[in-house]
Amino acid sequence: MSHDEAFVIKQFGLDYFEESVALLSFAFQGERSEEQRAEMRKKYDHPQYTRFGAFVDGELAAQVFIIHFETYIHGQVYKMGGISGVSTWPQYRRQGLVSKLLQQSIQFMQQQGQTVSYLFPFSESFYRKFGWELLCERKTYSFDILSMPSAKSVQGIFKRVSWDDKDLQQIYGQYALKYTGMLKRDELWWNERHIRNKTAQHVVYYEAEVPLAYMTYEVKEQVMNVHELIYVNEDAYMAFMSFIGQHDSMVEKVKLKTPADDILSFVMDNPRIETDLANYFMARIVDVEQFIKQYRFVATNQSDRIKLRVTDKQASWNNQVYYLDIDDTGKAQLHTVADDDEDGYEVTLSISILTAVLFGYGTLIQFARYNLVLGDAEQINRLHHRIPQQQTYISDFF
Repeated sequence: MSHDEAFVIKQFGLDYFEESVALLSFAFQGERSEEQRAEMRKKYDHPQYTRFGAFVDGELAAQVFIIHFETYIHGQVYKMGGISGVSTWPQYRRQGLVSKLLQQSIQFMQQQGQTVSYLFPFSESFYRKFGWELLCERKTYSFDILSMPSAKSVQGIFKRVSWDDKDLQQIYGQYALKYTGMLKRDELWWNERHIRNKTAQHVVYYEAEVPLAYMTYEVKEQVMNVHELIYVNEDAYMAFMSFIGQHDSMVEKVKLKTPADDILSFVMDNPRIETDLANYFMARIVDVEQFIKQYRFVATNQSDRIKLRVTDKQASWNNQVYYLDIDDTGKAQLHTVADDDEDGYEVTLSISILTAVLFGYGTLIQFARYNLVLGDAEQINRLHHRIPQQQTYISDFF
């Protein structure tokens, strides 16, 4: 991009629909059908979606989408901005356009009160430069259906339902609270999932008329692809293991995606199973002070004050030295302090490592061993014991 070219970043909607879809199709190597284009058109005029474009001489050169979500973090609901659709025409790559768009997006999310952001990375190292850090891992199983546990009688019943059945949402809501990182799905997002998997079957497991689990899946060419297995308790999980095994007359292989803490290998009769454990989404705290106000640390019989230095190259409002005051109930606040304040030692870490620590994907002590957290060992240890631990996971994609 030469100095003579006019450059601007601005929001856009339906006015640049054709240009935006053309860039998406090129960048992600997939043409959209007329039905898909019709569904996409609705989103370009919907308030849950915000689009920023980098324009060079009036031409859309690069783009970033923000989807406005809510997410569960240690049982609390947070406003979250989901980054998606990051794409650039080849002639404009390596000119800093996406960097400027991401910086604009972080500022916008902070103004919208979105204290966290998620994205699925094409490159972890690239997004780490902007403060995002690994959120979770996801297991993908692939196995012979004959490896499933022997079919057993179950106490409840299975029932096929439509995608908009309220029992699905009830089960999901209970399951989502068990993991940090899950979306709080609204009606719009339930509809989006259906659009992506229109041919899927939805089956609910009930005991005494209480919905306890559901599975969304498809069978094609003797392969069962389980899009989602969501359950309230482990008995319901095992009931679906038996249900999957009942497909042995029509299915040879099963593919199943689960959180990293799933223990399917231990419940299979013959665990000859391919398991792919891979990094999945990344997360970023957008506004540290507002995030901490909502965060719930572990309750103890005392209060704690930790001097905390947070480094954030992309968000000046986070790039501060703070006193982190946590009361005995776990409520906390941050108070900015002057750099030359001599009162006590400090714990120093980047916004990305702070995100990983507070989400529970790694601990302060682990990161301190590799000098990703620096500072006073006693303060690091005190703060470590105040941070709750919960498995991180997100079962969605955007």
